[in-house]
Parts: sequence; C-alpha cells; structure tokens
Amino acid sequence: MNKLKYQMLIQWSEEDDCFLVGFPDFPGQRWRTHGDTYELAVANGIEALESLIIAYEAVGDPLPDPTVETNGQKQNQINEIYHAIGEFVVEFEHICFAVQTSSKFILQKNGLNNQNIAQLFPYKETAGHLKEKFKDLICLSGFFDEEELGLIKNILERFQKLIEKRNEIIHGTWFIGSNHSEINNYVTAERLKIHKYKGAFITKAFTHKLDDFRKLTEEARILSSIFLIISIPLIVDNKSLSIKNLLDINDGLISLKEGISVERPYTDNS
Repeated sequence: MNKLKYQMLIQWSEEDDCFLVGFPDFPGQRWRTHGDTYELAVANGIEALESLIIAYEAVGDPLPDPTVETNGQKQNQINEIYHAIGEFVVEFEHICFAVQTSSKFILQKNGLNNQNIAQLFPYKETAGHLKEKFKDLICLSGFFDEEELGLIKNILERFQKLIEKRNEIIHGTWFIGSNHSEINNYVTAERLKIHKYKGAFITKAFTHKLDDFRKLTEEARILSSIFLIISIPLIVDNKSLSIKNLLDINDGLISLKEGISVERPYTDNS
C-alpha cells in the first residue's frame, strides 16, 4: 500500500507488559494495537494502519494529513541529540581526569612513603575501578576527618550513578532520527535493550530526551570540579582550609560554594 506515510508510535507499557502501537495523526488512535516484542509491534502496527486506511476509504471519510517536517528542521534536531550525547561523553572523561589529578596530589602529599597507597594506581583503570581506588586512597591517606569522608562518600555515590548512565549510553543500541512523538519532533533518542523475561529474550525500548543528556552533562561538570576541589587543601598546605569550606550542601546535594570556580588543568608540566 502506497499510503503508509503516517507516524507510528511504539512505546513499552509496564502495565500491559507489551509494546503499544498508536497513530497520532488519526483522531482517537492514541493506541491501536500492540506486540509482545518490538518486532511484532512493528508488524502488527503496519497491518493495523492498513486496516485503518481501508476503513476510512470504505465509509468515504477523508484521510487525515500526515504530519511532515522539513528535512532541515529534522536534521538540526538530530544534530542536537548527537551533540548532547558527545558532550556528555567528553565531560564524563573530565571527571576521570579530575579524579586522577586529585589522586596524584594526594600521593605527592604522602610522599609515596605509604606502600599500600603507592600500589593503588599501577596502571590505567576503567572509571569504576578508578572510583574504587580513589575511595581507598582517601581512606588510607589520613588527610580527611569523618565529616569530610562523609561528603566524599556522597560525591562518589553520584559518580557511580553517572558511571552507570555513561555505560548505558556507550554500550546502548541507539536509534536517532525516528519520530516517536505526537508533535513530531526529533529531540528524543530511543535505546533498545534485550533482556531475559520469563525464559524468553525480549527487546525493551527506552526513550531519552535532549534535556536528559544535558542534565547528565551538567552533573559531570559539577563532579569534575568537585573532585579537583578535594585536593586543594593539600596543594596549598593550609591546615585551616577544608573542603567543607569550599563546598555547599543544600538538601543533601553537594555543589561548589558561590564564587568558587575551578579552571581545568589541561596540561601537565610535572
């Protein structure tokens, strides 16, 4: 059939335990059919759309106009998604760099006399291993009091959540440029994940908005600055200076105090 130019919305429903299929261009067709798998939902959707068009023609009703976007607008929105994903990935690596930089200052402060500390960083690590060894380094260094250790624990927990998000993004199967909304915009990306459910492997789709990636990027920027801040009292060798004086705690969320900024050290002249 040459008239299948309409949007087909496919969305996973936890309540119905299946993929729902709808046609936003048709009044009252928010959800028309379903499928236990993504592939079956697509097949059922095509069949349902053909039946829907035949039904309109059988009673002489005019078909609704399909929603169409210009290629330029679509491409601009797709580019925004790619840019937001790439920006987050870059900012995430700045966190790892900040953790490594702070680790270096702590090791230098300790003079590498503590052999247990010296063995913590024998080679380049993944982000998860880097986080765990940084945690051990903080505990073994003896430079931080109990309150400061609590703050650092909170920061490391936030880093762990971001590591998990980063892994989802890097190792996910993404479909960018497909339209899955009633207002026909492309500032969303769909990630497919295969998992085992009731003895069978099924595909689940997760939708991520442009703002979701931007929020992750902002969190990465905050954390990279905080990790650099942690080593400042050691660098300046000021016993009266504490990371508690450099960080704000608001409703359990740790951030830099107003007026404090961190310039990233892009080069290492040591």
